[in-house]
Amino acid sequence: MKKQESYFENFVFNKLLQQAIDACYIDGEIYSILKKQHEQATITYRYTEAGFFFDYTMNNIVVPAGERVPHVLGGVNFKVVDNPNLLIGMLLFIDNGIISCAEGHGYGDYIDEKFLDPTMLVETTV
Repeated sequence: MKKQESYFENFVFNKLLQQAIDACYIDGEIYSILKKQHEQATITYRYTEAGFFFDYTMNNIVVPAGERVPHVLGGVNFKVVDNPNLLIGMLLFIDNGIISCAEGHGYGDYIDEKFLDPTMLVETTV
């Protein structure tokens, strides 16, 4: 496990929240609460050949998003530019209104750590 302070975690998080807003899974109030949690968290990542996890540790007391937030937000998928056999799906897990982790999982091929470069990803509806 290592500290992950990159553009990638913000890129993925923002895509997940935007998709949740667009699909009416969350409203602007919940969006703001989850965004603040994300900004206050220490985020570490774990990499496996099948995927990766961003683990969230809240450093301060945070406001829970409440009961109206789903336990899982997802539906964001990416194609990898130089590997047409690989798709990456993203999920955000929320426990008791507080973000616990984001998961990326691969379809069709192994994931390597260059996925941390958002320029290698193209969003898809698959």
